[in-house]
Amino acid sequence: MNVRDTLKLEQVPVSDREAEEAAFAKWNTLAKPIGSLGRIETMIARMAGIQGTADVQAKPRRLIVACADNGVVKQGVAATPPDITAVMAEQIAGGKSAVALMAKWNDCDMKVYDIGMFRRGHCSALIDCHLMDGTNDFSVEPAMPETVAIEAIRLGIEAVKTAARDGIKLLATGEMGIGNTTTTAAVAAALLNVDASVMTGRGAGLTNEAYERKIGVVQKAIEDHQLSASDPLKILSSVGGLDIAMLAGVFIGAALYRIPVIIDGVISSVSALLAERLVPGVRYAYLASHMSSEPAASLILNALEMTPFIDAGMRLGEGTGAVALMPLIDMAIDLYQHLITFDDIGMVP
Repeated sequence: MNVRDTLKLEQVPVSDREAEEAAFAKWNTLAKPIGSLGRIETMIARMAGIQGTADVQAKPRRLIVACADNGVVKQGVAATPPDITAVMAEQIAGGKSAVALMAKWNDCDMKVYDIGMFRRGHCSALIDCHLMDGTNDFSVEPAMPETVAIEAIRLGIEAVKTAARDGIKLLATGEMGIGNTTTTAAVAAALLNVDASVMTGRGAGLTNEAYERKIGVVQKAIEDHQLSASDPLKILSSVGGLDIAMLAGVFIGAALYRIPVIIDGVISSVSALLAERLVPGVRYAYLASHMSSEPAASLILNALEMTPFIDAGMRLGEGTGAVALMPLIDMAIDLYQHLITFDDIGMVP
């Protein structure tokens, strides 16, 4: 099944080279050594290319959080009971979680989606896009039908369409789902054709015994489902999660609507990689926030040819790493817009 054709997607835009070059040219007029702000300058120029204008904007902005459960937790691969997903989704949507407080501090609104939790949430701010009561146990059967995977991707694209209609200039991605480091390890290992032991981390703190079991479950599932990197949709539907599927749609949508989108941690990054494999070219819209402590993170970002700005050993999820990048973006834009120029001080660069 071809995702682009099935969803009737328009041609993916490319980075606006003129806008990007204009942004670099503006940086070079500012009163500082040429290129001395390094990747901060590159980030703003990249945003110009994504937005299609050298007048780079980062507000208003929105964090999209996809919440879902994973049937594979039945195999003892998670240290936390699965009912925590709905509890935390309610806390995020209700403005009480870590990322909710960080988003408020950064003047970032949030949209939190139930894309497939075991239990429905009871917070009115939680958006109901429920497709399944959690995925199937992928160690026994495919995680979800391909039609459901496609629908989750479509809902992610629709979330971005809504954001574009609301005038959003910057997106961030987050997720909540017990067991989703297991689905991430499986999807990443299959997409990059590496052994499960390389991609699988301890998640929220597994014992040695549970960690070894987790690696075995992931590797056996890849073999049992006969997964190939050439069929990313089958990988998603066989061993993925509904949160990964929806976020892949968010990354695709961001590219279609020319909105810069910040990759969060390892679950978000594998969604970004999956999106690029499903619809080649969408990664032009990506910004990488931080280096997750999960072992798959660096391999996934290397595959996307991206270097994150933050390396703080973070592994909370929810979108915390993505939101943590926003103050740096704001500072960079303020410099870009207001720093004195060489002309102001009568100098030639």
